[in-house]
Amino acid sequence: MIHKSLSLATKVSLLLGIVLSLWLSVSAQNATASSDNLSQAEIDRIVNTLTAKEAQFRNALNVYSFKRDAMLQTLGMGGQITGEYHRVSTFTFDDQGNRYEKISFFPMPSYGETKINKFPTVETYREQIDGKYWFPTYSYADEELIFDNGEPLHIRMKVRYTDFAPARADVKVIEVDGSELPNQQVKPSPAKPKP
Repeated sequence: MIHKSLSLATKVSLLLGIVLSLWLSVSAQNATASSDNLSQAEIDRIVNTLTAKEAQFRNALNVYSFKRDAMLQTLGMGGQITGEYHRVSTFTFDDQGNRYEKISFFPMPSYGETKINKFPTVETYREQIDGKYWFPTYSYADEELIFDNGEPLHIRMKVRYTDFAPARADVKVIEVDGSELPNQQVKPSPAKPKP
C-alpha cells in the first residue's frame, strides 16, 4: 500500500518503477503456467535457468541506455480520457549500476489527486536487443480497479522502451610514442596565455 501523503506524481513514478521491475519475474511465471506434464525437478531447472537469465539481462541492461515513453491515463464513462500522466525520459547507468534519468518531455499531469493503492495487471513484451538480450520493449495495462470503498478507477497504461544502445566504453590513454600511461588521473595541460 502506498502512503496517502505521497503526491500523485510520486505514486505514478512508483507504478512505472514497478512496471520496469515486473519484467524480471514474467518469464518465471509463464514457465510454471503450463507445468502439468513436468516433474518438480524439471520445473525447478526451468525456473532456475530463467532466473539466471533474468539476472544476466538485468546486469546487461545496466550497460545500455534507453528511452522510456510512459503514459498513464484515467478513463471515464464511455472510455473518454479524464486524466493523463505522460513522461518521456532517457535512462543511463554509471559503472556501479546507479540509474540516471534525463526527462525530455513531462507536461503537467491533467488529473487531480487520486489515491492509488491498487495496481492493474501488466502485460510486458520483449524483443531481442543486439542479438543476445531479451529486454522489455512494451508494457500495457487496461483495467478497472475497484477500491475498498467500492469506487472504480479505470486505468490504461502504456510504456514503450526504445533506442537501446551500449552506454559505456573503456578508454586507454596512449602517449605519442605508443606507450600506455599507467592507470592514473590524466590532467589537461594548462592553457597557453593569449598574446
